[in-house]
Amino acid sequence: MKNIIILFGGDSFENNISIVTAKNIAENLGIKYKYYLIDISNKGWQIYLGKLDYFINEVYRQQCVDVSFIFDKGKPAIYYDRKIVNIDFCINAIHGKNGEDGNIQGFLEICNIPYVGTSILGSINCFNKRFFKIIMDFYQIPQLKWKYCKLEDKDIYINFDYPIIVKPETGGSSLGISICHEKSQLKFALIEAAKYDENILIEEFKSVREIDCSLLCTNSIQVLSLSENIYNEEFFSYKAKYESNDTDIIIPAKLSNRCKETIHDIVLKIVDIFHLKGLVRVDFFVDKKENVYINEVNTQPGIGADESDNIWKYHGSLSFLLEKIIDNND
Repeated sequence: MKNIIILFGGDSFENNISIVTAKNIAENLGIKYKYYLIDISNKGWQIYLGKLDYFINEVYRQQCVDVSFIFDKGKPAIYYDRKIVNIDFCINAIHGKNGEDGNIQGFLEICNIPYVGTSILGSINCFNKRFFKIIMDFYQIPQLKWKYCKLEDKDIYINFDYPIIVKPETGGSSLGISICHEKSQLKFALIEAAKYDENILIEEFKSVREIDCSLLCTNSIQVLSLSENIYNEEFFSYKAKYESNDTDIIIPAKLSNRCKETIHDIVLKIVDIFHLKGLVRVDFFVDKKENVYINEVNTQPGIGADESDNIWKYHGSLSFLLEKIIDNND
């Protein structure tokens, strides 16, 4: 039996999504694995000792004790409650800051702990939207026009027409994003984005379809699904993703063969550029003429917390996918 640590929590605004992801992973690990849920927060590192039924927001903290990472005879292990447990593998369920930006990946590599997902450099460059866009421009992969700025910048010159979309340079779940239809709305949008990151991106905003390509990247690349997000808001906001009953997902997305082939070709390039691993979601925009634009890469998609839950329902069981990922990391 393999000992699997599931890291969750973190310091980002996506902490609650991380808890849902961690619970879904724990519920779907097969009997050949024993899991240990480890919370990383400003209170330190703690391990959850209760039942999964009580593993919900804040309530779970009542059944946590401190945990330390140690080396037992040269092998990585955890120490808690006077017990030493050797670690065979790690599944990272932390979203946002410290979970997707290369930090936790760096810790795991220093400790020589095998883990699910993309490595340090790929995580950094996918999490930072500006870095990602610079790389996409370098490889001439189509994307919507964009500009980088900061809140304190004066006389921000935008060389494309309104409406525009303003977003933080890092982070996920559509937090801090605003649409501006005219220049008078820009200042407020910049202030909102700056709540999440001092570095801000401005992009042109078009009427497009949002298409997600979900991948399983192990020794080979397997497209799990092409899905389309349907929502009643102006963009796919946090509310539309997690709180609205009007949001729907179409799986598989209705696209022409030419459009599918274009997406597939771009996906193969992106996997190669960033050396993507594990469960990954590549997000695209598709306009009325079926021109395809890359939006972003999510190296740490939520499991059960958002639309990505449908991926497992469409393709098969999450248990099977997790087993495939872990076994292919041996």
